[in-house]
Amino acid sequence: ARRAPKPSNTAASVGSTGGSEEDEGGRPLIIASSLKKCDTPETCVRQWNALQSWSHCANTIIHLFGETDPSILEGTNNIHIHEKYKASESGVPLLSGIVKVLHKEAKKRNAVAVMWVNGDIIIHPDQLEAGVKMLDEAFTEFFAVGHRTTVEVEGKLPFRSKKKLSKKISKILAATNTDREDAEDYFIWSPNFFRKDPDGAAEVFPDFLIGRPAYDNWLVNKAVQSGKPVVDMTNSLLCLHQKHTYAHLSNDKHTYWDTADQKQNYKLGKEHGGWQFGLIEFAPFTTSPTTCAHDNLRAATPCRVVPNADWKPPKGTKLTLRGYEKYKRSA
Repeated sequence: ARRAPKPSNTAASVGSTGGSEEDEGGRPLIIASSLKKCDTPETCVRQWNALQSWSHCANTIIHLFGETDPSILEGTNNIHIHEKYKASESGVPLLSGIVKVLHKEAKKRNAVAVMWVNGDIIIHPDQLEAGVKMLDEAFTEFFAVGHRTTVEVEGKLPFRSKKKLSKKISKILAATNTDREDAEDYFIWSPNFFRKDPDGAAEVFPDFLIGRPAYDNWLVNKAVQSGKPVVDMTNSLLCLHQKHTYAHLSNDKHTYWDTADQKQNYKLGKEHGGWQFGLIEFAPFTTSPTTCAHDNLRAATPCRVVPNADWKPPKGTKLTLRGYEKYKRSA
């Protein structure tokens, strides 16, 4: 791995609106993502929409890796841009370095949770805030993931008005088809989830290339096999993947598949436990009701964590629903 070059903007934090680490005096959510230099106006708009959605969630602190374009930082707050980060030879940020930053910041700021989210993902800020609160109230330790929906988004979304934002998202969803079942674009976990000892050091992760195949399924597989609660948040958290091409990739095929990056991730995955249980269907918990996220676009609807009725213990493991009881918070 090598150190990546300095991004175009080197401010520690910028802007004056959005979430704040002092908002409401609560414990913050530490978010990390990797952005890239805007090669087209459409790229800038996609990244602006994504960043606005996270930063408008109360009590968030966001860490950005990659060549962050200054134009997408308008109207955001508590954005920390990393000038140096662990990266591949091609400059792609590595999972090991990002998770290290997340765990360090979580401990420093007594965070309620940490989150990785891909740089083209819009998550409704109210749903994100409510979702993390729901997870923390349900379990002492948790890992959450959910299915995405690929959408066509034209222009910037109206984040300054919750009513207009919800109405716009509802309209976008009405013209949307189903998405890939194996795509996982965000992960939320409690700060000690990947620690064997709460007072010990966090586990060191392999040098997966972020945003390339296999690392996401590997991470879910690792969470499932930990024996700690894993929650499918699809019903309660809308994850909107903004449609785009892959013309920005440096290879001639403009695809992640059958590339050196993909082969490196596959090799690391096979060397570190594989990804056989890396699909969301292996999550032993889900959220109810099934229409919760869509209902919340119209009115506040309580969501709750419940056992996944379709869940079966993965073959070859000793996992049982009873085994998760010790992580439940008392009523």
